[in-house]
Amino acid sequence: MTGATFGGTEEAYAVKHSRYSSHGQLLSWFRNKAKTGGRVLDIGCSDGAFGGQVRDLGFHVTGIDIVDHVAAKERLDEFYRYDANAPIQLPQSESFDVVVLADVLEHVVQPEQLLTQTRAFLAPGAKVFVSVPNFAHWYPRLKVVSGRFDYDERGILDRGHVRFFTRKTIEKLFADQGFVIVQRQPVGTPFELLVSGSALKNAAAKLASVIDRGAVRVWPTMFGYQFLYELTPAEVSV
Repeated sequence: MTGATFGGTEEAYAVKHSRYSSHGQLLSWFRNKAKTGGRVLDIGCSDGAFGGQVRDLGFHVTGIDIVDHVAAKERLDEFYRYDANAPIQLPQSESFDVVVLADVLEHVVQPEQLLTQTRAFLAPGAKVFVSVPNFAHWYPRLKVVSGRFDYDERGILDRGHVRFFTRKTIEKLFADQGFVIVQRQPVGTPFELLVSGSALKNAAAKLASVIDRGAVRVWPTMFGYQFLYELTPAEVSV
């Protein structure tokens, strides 16, 4: 997520700062649009750490989260408290050039309803940026095959996830909800976040990241940790 805090917890979702991470790649997409600027809706904004970086690029950022984070109000232009599992009611005049659903769809019971709501927030020519974890990644596959499927504190099997997607199922969901994929970007495992400590461990994590990024390019459905998408409504696809 950018990240959403579901279940009412005050704990903020950590932003992944590596340029190879999902957040790093999403920021690069925003940089490509920075000349035109525009209004951004970050659904599941948590404490506004990611949205604040988008705002620094010249965008007007509105955040939504279930937790009333004080930091989000300071970092963003506007903030509304809503649960993404329930209807989101923004002022009728509100429309956005980009809606961000970063690591959010896997946390809601009915993601199709959230995508339907998202369409109502889009200005003409707007885009939707989405990131979702890949359940077909080698790690969940290994857990299932070994008969040890359970939840983790974070990652693909985060205990807050209530829906799981492969590339095929998430893209079917987009199509069923009337969205067209403009671009797709797989990203690898954030080893630099999983390993910390000695210089040797950090060096090993960097080496693992390099190898992993190569594997993602060769076999994205097996080694892609997350999939990032830029979407547009089907009737205005480009």
